[in-house]
Amino acid sequence: MSIRVVLFLRLVMAPCGLSAAPAPPDPKVPAPLAKKRLDAARKTFEGYLRMFRNKGSPDPEKLYVWSRRLMEAEQALGDDKSTARAAVQAHLDRMKELERICADFARAQQGLQVDAEAARYYRIEAEIWLSQTKGK
Repeated sequence: MSIRVVLFLRLVMAPCGLSAAPAPPDPKVPAPLAKKRLDAARKTFEGYLRMFRNKGSPDPEKLYVWSRRLMEAEQALGDDKSTARAAVQAHLDRMKELERICADFARAQQGLQVDAEAARYYRIEAEIWLSQTKGK
């Protein structure tokens, strides 16, 4: 990929909180701050998940974004490949659960089919990332 394409993707996608692949762990983050960030990401994800299960959120992307942030915070705490793989696997597990919940809501006509498709995309994306971590 050319440097222009990479810069374009960073400029366009970064403000949205999105990138083409999970961010690599940042070993420069001080451990106490990394742990606090991980705790905050976990609590936020779990809070949104509870709300989603109880009320049916109109936006499953919030769960995706916070799951991804949780994954990246987990990766930042370790510097080995097994930590990175475990973090991606945990994200995949969360996306499988999100897909199941969205599909159940859509079937019960309490949610939208488009949300179920979005959750399916998130799950497939996580599977791709996991396959990439196993290949390295």
